[in-house]
Amino acid sequence: MLQNETQETTRWRVLKFGGTSVASRERWIRIAEILRSRTSEGFAVALVCSAISGVTDLLSELVVTRRKGLDISALLDTLEARHHKLGKELGINAQAILAGDFETLRTLLSSSNIAPRAEAAIIGHGELMSTRLGAAWLSKNDVPCAWVDARELLIANTYPQDDASKYLCATCSPAPDEEVQSRLARRAQIIVTQGFIAASEEGETVLLGRGGSDTSAAYIACLLAAEKLEIWTDVPGLFTANPRLIPEARLLRRIGYRGAQALGALGAKVLHPRAIEAVWEHG
Repeated sequence: MLQNETQETTRWRVLKFGGTSVASRERWIRIAEILRSRTSEGFAVALVCSAISGVTDLLSELVVTRRKGLDISALLDTLEARHHKLGKELGINAQAILAGDFETLRTLLSSSNIAPRAEAAIIGHGELMSTRLGAAWLSKNDVPCAWVDARELLIANTYPQDDASKYLCATCSPAPDEEVQSRLARRAQIIVTQGFIAASEEGETVLLGRGGSDTSAAYIACLLAAEKLEIWTDVPGLFTANPRLIPEARLLRRIGYRGAQALGALGAKVLHPRAIEAVWEHG
């Protein structure tokens, strides 16, 4: 007699943390608390992280400086020091963990003729490095997780376009994918991946442009058919105006997709319009 087997569907939550939220031991302790809370509720979690605050700007400065034919050694030293400092705070060996990344960066920066393809690969390293450190610290502190390259998950749309747009301001059109959901669920209950980066059809690094980490998180939430996407930041929520500039700004306790998209289009930096579009489409 054959017995039908039923497989319980994995319930996913996607949590995105920005640059200031991954820049210190204190913040990673908070991330670990949130992850434990979600997994205790029975969720599998995709943790999407930005580069450490200020690192993307530093990588962009490296590209500009190298294109001018100027010495970049001091900038590279600053970049390494920033990650080694966080590694020391976290009690992990950042130098060993990130050795391959810095070797790749030096190779990409060896010529001053940096095309958009190489520029994307250089600037996208911030997220790769922050997530390697974060995953190492989480695993060391009894939060089992698997590091996953976002370029395995997100493939950019291919349109007739110039190289700058193709590599530096790409878009994706993810749809729920049960094979990917199952594969990631088998890896670990928590996966750690990157915002801001995706892959071209040829497997090259592309960037998702302004608001790219929020957009990545939205794309990954769609891919995983997640029940909820949580964007964690250093402000309490979405306001009617910038609360740092306008004390009378009102915190919006609840807002619909259309309202959030409108605020984003008007310049609100908390959520990017492209992130809203993706989660709106997939509910």
